[in-house]
Amino acid sequence: MKILHLSDTHFGKSVNGFSMIEEQSYVNDLIFELVRKENPDVILISGDVYDRTNPPVEAVKLFDDMMTEFHKMNKKVVMISGNHDSAERLSQYSEIIEADGIYNRTVFDGAPEKIVLADEFGEVNFYALPFFRISDVNRVYDQDFDDYTDAFSYLVDKMNIDTSKRNILLCHQFVAGSTLSESETSVGGVDFIAKEAFEVFDYVALGHIHRAQSFNDGRVRYCGTLLKYASNEAGHTKSITFLSIGDKKTGEKYCDIDINTVDVKPLHDMQKRVGTFGDLMNADTDENGIVTEDYVFVTLLDDNYVEDAIGSLRKLYPRIMNVEYDFRSKTSNDNVNISSAADVKEKSPEEIFGELYAMTHRDSEMNEEQKKILSDVIKDIWRDDK
Repeated sequence: MKILHLSDTHFGKSVNGFSMIEEQSYVNDLIFELVRKENPDVILISGDVYDRTNPPVEAVKLFDDMMTEFHKMNKKVVMISGNHDSAERLSQYSEIIEADGIYNRTVFDGAPEKIVLADEFGEVNFYALPFFRISDVNRVYDQDFDDYTDAFSYLVDKMNIDTSKRNILLCHQFVAGSTLSESETSVGGVDFIAKEAFEVFDYVALGHIHRAQSFNDGRVRYCGTLLKYASNEAGHTKSITFLSIGDKKTGEKYCDIDINTVDVKPLHDMQKRVGTFGDLMNADTDENGIVTEDYVFVTLLDDNYVEDAIGSLRKLYPRIMNVEYDFRSKTSNDNVNISSAADVKEKSPEEIFGELYAMTHRDSEMNEEQKKILSDVIKDIWRDDK
């Protein structure tokens, strides 16, 4: 059986004020092209279809287009909701679409029942577990769990899994040892589930974390987002995950699995640019006077703030997302003498401020104009204090 593993499409997402609808529509078309080429039997969508519980009309249309296209291609689809989704919105028409091979599990109401599909080697059991919190498990089963691994293991026990068959889980949770991006948050790691808790499954199709990564010899996998949604993802290569599962021989713990990824080339990439304002403004441009059409996060190394830097830079970088300054990287602190508490009493305010200036600027000394401004300000302050 050949499977396409997707998650975290986040339809309707905006990043730093830029709508990602055009980018997401472009990637949808890439997916459709790959599905026609690779011809998977089943498509898994592991949560966060939408970016928020009340998605815009354009986002709903993107998801409708995706489901319509998969239906036209006669593909089986198994999907769950994530923490960003509205479970009720995604669950609409579930009974109707299930008759057409789209299995939609969006509301957590306990351990999922298996969805049985088959290939030339026999049955494959899919367990579609929507995003849950410990409080959900405690409410449904009248328990008092305070640990995510314990709560998840309890649900697995309730599934009554036949390990002689091939078993695949869809899940939208944090796994211990995962690397998070800027767009994901975990409170002290208390919502992480131990990798060992997933060992009963032949494959776990994870959603929730945006960077592709895997555990347990590749059998527990985050496929990652298809687009970059945070500055610390600039430079990463996004991909689409396909896997082929073979027979499960008698006495073997797992079936054979072959994982293949296809790199995604977005309509517009995301990158970081570091340099002085002058360097960035003097960069090479194309025939339209544009340096790059990519989404850009800029770090300026200027000694002082540049007035409306982002407005000026946007003329050359139309998709500039943010400008920040990195003063601390501009000097080697090894050459800066910092006063001790005792020394402070023996130094003037100008000398103390000069040390602070040297810590945060490329040049170790202020120029004469800056020194005069500082001296005048200190005199005014001391005059007011008397």
